[in-house]
Amino acid sequence: MGTWLKMIGLGKNEYSYSSETCKLQSNVLIAGRFFCGAYQTHIWSDIRSRSLCQAAGVKYALISEYVGQYTVRLICRVMEVCTTEQYFRIKGRVDVAVVMNGFIFNVLEYKLDEMDFLDNSVKILYCHFDKSKYVDEYYPALNVNFPSTLSKAVDSRKAEYLIGRYLAKTILKDFGLSFADIGIGRNRSPVWPSGISGSISHTSDMVMCAISNSESTRYIGIDIELPLCRSTAYSVSQQVLRKDEIPIALNCGLTFEFVVSLAFSAKETLFKAIHKDVGHYFGFEAVRITQLSVSTRTLFMTLTENLSPGLVKGREFTCQWDYLEGVLFTFLLELRGARLRAGAVI
Repeated sequence: MGTWLKMIGLGKNEYSYSSETCKLQSNVLIAGRFFCGAYQTHIWSDIRSRSLCQAAGVKYALISEYVGQYTVRLICRVMEVCTTEQYFRIKGRVDVAVVMNGFIFNVLEYKLDEMDFLDNSVKILYCHFDKSKYVDEYYPALNVNFPSTLSKAVDSRKAEYLIGRYLAKTILKDFGLSFADIGIGRNRSPVWPSGISGSISHTSDMVMCAISNSESTRYIGIDIELPLCRSTAYSVSQQVLRKDEIPIALNCGLTFEFVVSLAFSAKETLFKAIHKDVGHYFGFEAVRITQLSVSTRTLFMTLTENLSPGLVKGREFTCQWDYLEGVLFTFLLELRGARLRAGAVI
């Protein structure tokens, strides 16, 4: 599979994959090869000329690969350059973005800067996508199994599933689980490999995935939502908020429509986190928001009914929220044997 590799020498920690920038900044244009799918972790490219030793000083590489009629563009950070008498070998780790004909772009990591106790056991990736550019051929291109249950699904559903699993497999590969697959369980929830906990959420053009590889993680959940407009928030508020939550909504210092959006997202996050132990749907009324802190972006919730033997009335949970590129993001993490504050403000 032929590849064009442009070496881009960037002096700062910045990146670009526009053709104009590449023309201005590239100092080498060469031919090489790589296997589609390998870009999830590393890329190797053989360079057939010893005269390209200046590549050793290059920090970034832009690779364009043609997969049928579609184009995969990758930006990777050059990690290693080896030379022999016949060729150079450049080892690059994907650092910034994957673009498939405009379908996927800006694969980025959400940094949990304030969660020192998490160490490296939790990783969150998110990206944007254009569902109008989706085609079924992207499943093998991204090394994701196409489930038979989606054979009659609309393209938007196929696209959401594909990107969610792609982000999940990318994180799992970083955790050393290169060949792990994520199936579909009850109520369409992901089936994670042994020792792994995770959560996936999406809007119409954004997908986020959070995964922990620590056995000490009891629950992890995320949700991303576009904030509700005022009229929609008022129309759904009676379904989302309990009557005993109204005083908190009116006196917390936030707009009513934001509180409704936040309550909806936080309860969705809790549902995703504990569904593996509950095993069935439960309504918004089963969860009560007891406290909301604007300064720490923290929200406290309590179960109002028994959901399972270990999840009984009065059980407490903590969730945090953030704004990410105009999208409301809620995150919940609970470790075994501890009740620790979840989430972080970047």
